[in-house]
Amino acid sequence: MSRKNKSAKPTAKAAPISVRDSAILAADAAAALAGAHFKEATDLYKELVKRERRPEWVDGLAECYAGRANGLADKGMHRESLVLWRNRHQFCGKPLIEGPYLRWLLLAGENGEVFRLLREGAIQGHDLADLETGLAPSVLAAADKELSALPADSALLRHRPAILAALDAYGRADFGAMAEQLQAVPFRSPYRDLKPMLKALAQLHSDPAGAAEAVARLPADTPFVRMAAVLRAAVLPAPYWLAAMHKLDDDSRHMLLDVKGCPAAQRPLLLELAKQAASAAPPPTALFDLLMRHRRALPDGVAAALCRRLLPSASARLNQYISSFGKLSDAERQHVLALAGEYGGERRSVQHWRRMAGMISDGPKQKKRAALIWWHLADVDYPEMDPDARLSYLKRSVALDPQSQPVQLALVKCLRAEDDRADAGPALKAALAQFPDDVALLREAVDMALEAKAFKKACGLAKRVLELDPINTEVRALTGRALLSHARKLIKAGKREAARKELADAAEWLRTPAERASLHLLEAFARDGDAPDAHWQKVAAELGGSAAAAFRLLLEAGRTGRDAKSLLERAGLGQLDTPAPAAVLALADALMEARDDERLARAALLPLHDALWHAAGAPYAEAEQARVCDAFLSCREYNLLEKYAATGIEKWPHRPVFVYYFIVAGHGDRPEDMSEADFALLDKAAERAAAEGDLRLHRRITRLLDQVANAGFNPFDDAFDDRFDDRLGDPSFDPSDGGFVSPHMMLRAMLEMGGEKAFVKLARDMLGSGEVDALKTALGGNKKAFHTALINLMAAAAPPGIANPPPFEPARIVAPAPAKKPGASNKRPPLRAQQKDLFDE
Repeated sequence: MSRKNKSAKPTAKAAPISVRDSAILAADAAAALAGAHFKEATDLYKELVKRERRPEWVDGLAECYAGRANGLADKGMHRESLVLWRNRHQFCGKPLIEGPYLRWLLLAGENGEVFRLLREGAIQGHDLADLETGLAPSVLAAADKELSALPADSALLRHRPAILAALDAYGRADFGAMAEQLQAVPFRSPYRDLKPMLKALAQLHSDPAGAAEAVARLPADTPFVRMAAVLRAAVLPAPYWLAAMHKLDDDSRHMLLDVKGCPAAQRPLLLELAKQAASAAPPPTALFDLLMRHRRALPDGVAAALCRRLLPSASARLNQYISSFGKLSDAERQHVLALAGEYGGERRSVQHWRRMAGMISDGPKQKKRAALIWWHLADVDYPEMDPDARLSYLKRSVALDPQSQPVQLALVKCLRAEDDRADAGPALKAALAQFPDDVALLREAVDMALEAKAFKKACGLAKRVLELDPINTEVRALTGRALLSHARKLIKAGKREAARKELADAAEWLRTPAERASLHLLEAFARDGDAPDAHWQKVAAELGGSAAAAFRLLLEAGRTGRDAKSLLERAGLGQLDTPAPAAVLALADALMEARDDERLARAALLPLHDALWHAAGAPYAEAEQARVCDAFLSCREYNLLEKYAATGIEKWPHRPVFVYYFIVAGHGDRPEDMSEADFALLDKAAERAAAEGDLRLHRRITRLLDQVANAGFNPFDDAFDDRFDDRLGDPSFDPSDGGFVSPHMMLRAMLEMGGEKAFVKLARDMLGSGEVDALKTALGGNKKAFHTALINLMAAAAPPGIANPPPFEPARIVAPAPAKKPGASNKRPPLRAQQKDLFDE
C-alpha cells in the first residue's frame, strides 16, 4: 500500500520591498550584487536610492546597470545594453562616454549618434582615435550626404578620398596608381589596415606566398573584419579556401569569388562544393553527381575530364558517364578498371594494367606512359607476384624508357636479390652507361664487386662515389672494409708486403674502434711470425678481450688461411674462463658484424661453445639477453640460441621475444616442421608483441608464421594430390575429420585462390563485421598480420565445410631444466612440469 507524500510546509512570504527596513534592504542588495544577481540587486538599490541618495547606494545601482549591460552585450544584444548604460548615466549620474559605450555604439550601428558626438567634440584623445578607426568601414561605405555631420577636420574625411581612389585603381587592375594613392594614407590613419589588405589583393595572383605573409600580419582586431576574413580564405591553397568560404556570410562569399576571378555561371557549383567540403570529405560519387548537375557551366571538355578522373573511385557511374560524354577508348576503359580494382583491393587489376600497357606501347608518344605501367606492376605487392614476373615487368619498362634511372636501379636491385649475376652485370653496365655519375648505381656496383671478391675494383668504385658524395660515411666505411678484404686476400696468397700496403691505405678510411681493431689484427697477420707475443696480446685487448677477441682472431685466421691455435696461445687466449656479461655482449657485436660470413663465423664460434654455454645464466638485463640471442640467430647458431632463449624464458616468463627465439632454435632450418602447438604459441607471442607495441618482433613472428603456413599446403602440388589419393584409398579415412590438412592451411588456400575480398566477406559472415573491423583497426593496416589473425579466429570457430581442429591451446613450455651440452642432438630440452602457460600471468 503506497504512502501519500506529505505536502511541504508553505514558506513564509517575504515582506514587500517598500515596507522592509533600509538596513535589511542594503544587506540584501549587497549580497545580490556580490552573487551577480543584477536584476534582483537593481530593484533593491532603486528602492534604497528612492528613500535616500546615499553615495554607496547610488554606486551599487550603477554597478548593477553595468553588470546587466555587459551581460546583454556578451549575447550580442548591443542595443539593449546601450539602453541600460544610458539608464546608468541618467539615474546614477555616471559619465556616459566611458567604458564600452563607444564600442557598443559602433556594434549597434548607431552611426548618427557617433557622428553627433564627434561633431560636438565630446570625444577626445585616445578614445577619439579608437572611435575613428572603428568607424572607418561605415564611413567608407556611407553616402556623401550622410557624412555632413562629421567635423570637417576629421581624419575619416581627410583620408577617405585617397582610399576610395586606391580601391577604384584596384578595380581597374591599375596597381601602380593604387600604390600611389596608398602613399597618401598616413601610418596612423583610421584606414591604415586597408593598405596591407589592398597590397595583398594586388599580389594574390602574382606572388601568393607574399600575399599570405601580408595577410598573416593583419591585426586580429581590425575593424575591416569581413574583408580580412575574405583575404584569409583567399590565400589558402585549394581546396581549403572552399571550406573556409562556407563559413563566410553571403556577401563575403561573393567577394571571395570576385577575388578569385570566378565567372558567375560557375558560382553555384563552387558554393555547393564549398558546402560539401565544410561538412566532411565528400565521397567521389557525390562529387561526380555535383559535376554532372553543373557540367554546362564549365568550359567544354572540363566536366568530362573531371568526371573521368573520378570514375576509378565511382565506377558505379560508368554507364552514366558514357551516356553523357560518349564511350571511352579501350585503353581509357582499361585504365579506369585497373585503378578501380586497386582502390577496391581486387587482384584482377593486374590484367587491366597489362592490357592497357599492351595497347599503348606501340605509340611513340605513349611509350613512357606504358613504361610507368610496367614499373608500377613491378612494385605492386600482390600475393601471386613472383620474382620472374617482377623481373619481366622491370625489363619491359626499361626497354620502353631506358632514360628512367629509378627503373634501371630497380631492375639491378631485383636481379641482385634473385642472385642472377649473369644478368645483373650487363644490366648495371647498361644503367651506368646512361647514368655514369649516379651514386645509387655506383653503390650497387661497389656491392657487386665485393660479392665477387673483386676488392681492388670495389675500392676504385667506392672512391668514385666519394668524389660525387664526399660526406657519404657509409661508403667511406665500405671503402675501408673493401681494402681490409683485399688485404685478407693478399695475406692468404702469401703476399704480405702488398697486404701491408693495402692496410696502410685502409687506415685512412676506418674510424670506429671495432674497425681499427680489425685493422691492427690484420697488421699482425701480415707480419706473421715477426709479430711478438706482446703485440698479439695488445691486439687482443683492443678487440675486447676474452671471448670477443678469441672469436675475431679465429674468424680472421679462417679468412686468411692461418692456423689459429698457436695464435690463441700467443695472445693469451688459449684457455678461456667463463666470460663476463660484458665480454659476451662484445662477442654478440662481433657476430653481428660477421653475419655475412656465416660459415666462417660458425666455425670461429665452435671452440668457444663451452665457455659461452656456461655464461648463459649470467646476470644480463632483458635487452642484453635478447641482443645475444639475436646475434646467435644471425649466424644460425641454434644450439647456443636455444640455451640463451630458454634462460631468458626462465628469467622473464611472459616475454614473447624469448618464446620466439626458443621455438626458432628448436626447429632450426626447418620451420615448416613446426607442430601446431608451437604454431599456436608463436601466434600468441605475436599478439602479445603487438599489444606491447613491439612492432618489429610482431612482424618477425608474422613472417615466420606465414612461411610455415604457406609451406604446409599447396593446392597445386602433385605430391599433395598423391597423398590425398592415398588417404582416400584408406578405409579408415574420413575427410570430415580434417586429418589430411589443417584448417589453417585450408583457410590460407581459400585466401590465395579466392582473393582477399571474398575471404574477408567469409570472415564477416563467420565472425561478425564488428570483430573483423576492430581487428583490422588494431593491426594498423598490416595485411599479412590481419590475414593470419583472421585465419586463426576462423579455424577456432570451425566454419562450415572445415572440420573442427584439435584444441588450439598454447604449448606448455619454458626453460629447460638440465642444460644441453655443446654437440648434443638438436632435440628440444625437457620442460618444467610445474610451469603453466607461458603467457599466464
